Amino acid sequence: MSDIIRRDPRAEWIARNRLHPLHAAMQPVQHSWMGPNGVIRKNVHGVGFIGPNGIKRIDRSGAQQGGATKRTAATEVQLPLHQVPQPAFYICVVPDMVGGRLSSHDRDLLGLAHQLAGTDGAVLAVVFGEHKESTFATAGVDRLLVLEGEAFSGYSPEQRVQGLRAVDNQFNPRHWLLPDSRTGGGELGRRFAAALGERPATRVWQVKGEECIGRAGAGLQDLARPLARLILAAAECAEPVSETRHEALPVELSTGVARSLSRIEDLGAVAVDPGAIPMAEAEFIFS
Repeated sequence: MSDIIRRDPRAEWIARNRLHPLHAAMQPVQHSWMGPNGVIRKNVHGVGFIGPNGIKRIDRSGAQQGGATKRTAATEVQLPLHQVPQPAFYICVVPDMVGGRLSSHDRDLLGLAHQLAGTDGAVLAVVFGEHKESTFATAGVDRLLVLEGEAFSGYSPEQRVQGLRAVDNQFNPRHWLLPDSRTGGGELGRRFAAALGERPATRVWQVKGEECIGRAGAGLQDLARPLARLILAAAECAEPVSETRHEALPVELSTGVARSLSRIEDLGAVAVDPGAIPMAEAEFIFS
């Protein structure tokens, strides 16, 4: 086990956000300190812990952990578990997974998916290839489908469309959500819409009831249209999931994915000047 102390950015964000329901739990409690005259001062309100019935208890022996430990921003808080044993329908999300991990755009997309799922639906995340993500549960994933294999590695939009069509045939989701990004989601979503014969709603930044609003006119105008089955959402389309944890149960396809005759050959990454890469497209920034 490594002894390196690692930061928890999410816990630090909660500690700074006074409107978050877990803000109080993240605040450090100072029990005693040295006064200006050299006298030890004690915080009588910081002693004790809240019992299961909501009543404050004080244990002078120090046996109870609640009265002896000091809360820090790195304290792990157990969020309430959201379960959907028998979902009435599915909302499918295809995250970009840049670098094998969920990006902020992907997490916004999962937040929008839970707005559409409500309490009866389940959010199904479809991930291609190997990944390094371990926080699907806190990001809002109820079901996780990983499509692995050499056919899905690298740049393979045609084979990925075949995989999404197999998912559509088995789960018949009510809505498909993909990020309208330059890192793969925008192209894959448009290819998938053409394969399904659906008209997608693109650059969507807000969903209200049965209507979605997207950007138009070089981002200077808003275009409202009926809620489409396939949505390509922009960044910050919704608040990411932060107050619940989910099961992230693994699921599999009942049938295999048909192998398409690829007309695209992936020759690998092109060597470019690191200084010419936009910071928004960089997987890792060191300063």
